[in-house]
Amino acid sequence: MTGTWWEHFPPAQAILQCSGVEHHLRWERGELHALDHDDVAGERALAALGGEQYPCIDLLRSWARHDDDLRVLAVASRGPTDPIRWNHLPQGWSSPPNQPIGPGPIRGMVPTVGVPHALPHPPIVRTLPRVVGINTAAAGAAQPEMDDLVTLLALGGAVPHRLVATVAARWTARVATLDLETSPERAALTAALYGRALCALRAWIGEPRLGLELELIRPGESPAISRVDQTVHASLPLEWIIDVWAHDLASILGRFALGVLSRDDDQVTLLTVGSALTDPRPMTISLATTET
Repeated sequence: MTGTWWEHFPPAQAILQCSGVEHHLRWERGELHALDHDDVAGERALAALGGEQYPCIDLLRSWARHDDDLRVLAVASRGPTDPIRWNHLPQGWSSPPNQPIGPGPIRGMVPTVGVPHALPHPPIVRTLPRVVGINTAAAGAAQPEMDDLVTLLALGGAVPHRLVATVAARWTARVATLDLETSPERAALTAALYGRALCALRAWIGEPRLGLELELIRPGESPAISRVDQTVHASLPLEWIIDVWAHDLASILGRFALGVLSRDDDQVTLLTVGSALTDPRPMTISLATTET
C-alpha cells in the first residue's frame, strides 16, 4: 500500500433520520462527517450533559470507537457472495436501515459473534471462520458497544465498506512492527484476509467448495499462489484487502490479482495470475472503468 490509503476511494454517503428529518453522513478522505450539523463539538458537549441526543453525533462517536476494531473485519461481509443476515437490532431499531452498496455489501440485518481472538492460531488457516450473529446473552456488558458496531455496519450507502477499509488500513500500518509468530492479533488478521480471499477465489473460479491454505506475509514480501487438487495455497499481505479487495479488483478480465504494483489517478497496474494460478504478469487497467 503506497501513498495515503484513502486517496483512491470515492466519497460515500448514508442517509438517516436525525431529529425527525433526513440527515447525511459522508465519508471522504478517510474521515466521517455529519453534513447537517454545524457545531459537532458543541452538540457532543450538550449531549454529554444530558441534552438532546443526535443519531448523527452518536454515529461519529461510534466510528471513532471502532475505526481500528478488528471485530469490524470479522462481522462485516467478506464480499458480494457473503451476505449477512442480522439476528439482532440495536436498541430502538424496529426495522432494517438503508441497504449499503459496493464491495462487501450487507443484506439484511447483523450477526452471533465468533470473537476474533477466539479463532484458531496456526501458521496457516484451513477453515473459514464464519460470523453468523450477535449472541446477546454472551455479549453481556459489551452489548452497547456491539450495538454501536451493528449500527455502523448496517448504514446505507458504501459507508460500512469504508469502515472495513479504515480498520484494514490501520492494521496494515501496524503489521510491519508486529511479531506475527507471537502476536495475539495474528489469528484475527489472518481470518480477515482469509475470508475475503476465499470468497473472491471461489467466485472467480466458480467452485463453491474450493479450499484455501493462507499464509499472512509481511508488507514488501512477494505474494504467491498455487493450486493442488481442490486447495489453493496463497501467501498474501494484509494490504491485499485495501489495495485489491476494497477496490473490487480481486478478479479482473479473467485474471486474479495478487497485489498492486503501481497506481495513480488514471490507472492501476496489478500483479495477476491466470485461471490455472500460473503465468504471473502485470496488468494495467483504467480506473475510470473500475471505480464508482
